This record gives sequence, structure tokens and C-alpha cells, in this order.
Amino acid sequence: MLARLPDNHQQYKTISNKLYQTKSGYSGELKVDRILNEIDFPKGSAIMKNITVDINPNFRVQLDTLILTPKRAILLEIKNYAGTVLFDEASGKTTKISGDGAIEKFDCIIHQLDRATYAVEKWLNQKQIDLPVEPILVMANQRTEIPKMPVSTPLKFAKQLPRYIRGLPDIPDELTPRQIATIANQLYTNQVKWKRIPASEKHNISLFELKKGVLCPDCNTIMPRTQGRTWICNPCGKPNKGALEQAVADWYLLISPTLTNKQLRQFLKLNSKSAASIIFRQLRLNRKGTPPRTIYTWDYKFPMHK
Repeated sequence: MLARLPDNHQQYKTISNKLYQTKSGYSGELKVDRILNEIDFPKGSAIMKNITVDINPNFRVQLDTLILTPKRAILLEIKNYAGTVLFDEASGKTTKISGDGAIEKFDCIIHQLDRATYAVEKWLNQKQIDLPVEPILVMANQRTEIPKMPVSTPLKFAKQLPRYIRGLPDIPDELTPRQIATIANQLYTNQVKWKRIPASEKHNISLFELKKGVLCPDCNTIMPRTQGRTWICNPCGKPNKGALEQAVADWYLLISPTLTNKQLRQFLKLNSKSAASIIFRQLRLNRKGTPPRTIYTWDYKFPMHK
């Protein structure tokens, strides 16, 4: 989105901040994943990431990491905050103070983890599974300052996880490896299929506000098409084979789940129907209908290139 949004757009800073937070959160989860590899979980344990627990149509929660072991379920809520973090359970707010003094307030992540814990317990109870749930709030950034630790919920830095989990009380096994596999399979198969909303719709940005054309992945300059099928960035002085695929992907991710020949011509600034047709033939897209009403869609689970 940012690559196609003018720098002076009124939502540029807001979207830039959200992108930073998303990348930071994902980076934090990767850090914790590497730490979890150091832990020798019991045989048959299952580590599930980014799953949704659906209790009823009005109550569903998304979980960062859920670990099923024979003795217990371990629920990790992972945050990759930088700066100082303050918890105020009474007001229902978590405050983050950045190094430059900027203050941000969020819904209380202690309450968020408590809600997720209750959802997992409720889901297990619905399946008549008696398994204790151990919630842990995890700080992926070792430099995060926590002046006062929360009282009601264990908070650990990522590198503390192996020792903390190894030190959990030794209680009787409740599940066999086969039962764990069954539960994990049920959680995966019951995942809610979230409707993908194009970014322009989500942020209320018009197609006319976005840059058109094939953009250079390195500098975001519009790349002119040279003779044949080559797109070359003049400032960078080099071609980029993936730029065309990214430009078409931009349409599906930012604008609409469907694409026509006319829309592709307008979005990429192509001069002819045949140029657009050539591009469609190069890509792994699903085709429906006959010209001139042919509609192309993209299955996000597969790469666009053939």
C-alpha cells in the first residue's frame, strides 16, 4: 500500500505505523519460535501458531501460539514492544513509552490474554477435555523495560521461556499423543475463514489516489516497459523480473479480488488489449467467462508466476 500511496497522503503516516507494528509483531513471533526450538517438549506435543478458537458466532479469539502437551496447554501471547511498558489492569489499558518519549495506549494485554485463556478452556470443556491451560505473556524484545511486573499473569522475556516451562509443576498426564493429534486436527480444521478485505476498502482509499504502473521494488519509481517483455527502472538502471507480478498482486491485495483486461490496462498503464492478454497468460490466474467479459482471480495460496 505505501509504495502506491503518495508521500503527502493524509493516511500515509497512519498506514506506515500499522505496517511497522505488523512487521514488528511478526518479527517477535519468529524470535519466540527460535527459542521454542530449544525446549524438549514431551513426545507427541503439538505447537500451533496463529490459530482461531471459535466458541460461538459471537465469541472467537485469535491465538499467537498454543502448545499442547500431555500435561497441559501452554498459551503464549507474544509482544515485541520497544521502550517502557506499563500495565494498568484497573483501567484496562497498557501504555508503551518509546525511547523518544512518544506515548501509546492499548487495550490491556493482560485482559487480552485472560480472554484468550478463557476461550481455550471453554473450547476444551465443550469437547469434554480436561486439560489445564497455562497462559504466559511473552516479551520478544529483551530490551523492553517493565518497571512493574503484572501480578495476575506470568510475564517472561523470550529467553526465559525454556527455563520457565521446564520448571512448571510435574502433574499427571491428561492426554496421549494420539489425543493431542486429534485435538490439534480439530483446531486446524475448524479455523474460521476470514474474508480478505482489500486494503483500499479497509482504509477507505480510492483507486484514483494510488500510483499506477509497474513500480520498482527498490525505489518505487514507475518502470517503463522496453521492447519485448522487460521492465527496467531508469534510476536503478536494472530490470526486475518480479516487478510485474508484484504490480498485479498489488491490484488483488489493494483493490479487488477480480481483475479484467480493461482494469489491468488502466492500472499498469498499458497501451493495448493484447499487452494485457500477454501478461494474463504469463501468470497463474483463474479465468472465468469469455472476452470481453473475462474475469481473472488469484488464489493467494499459490505463487502468481507459472
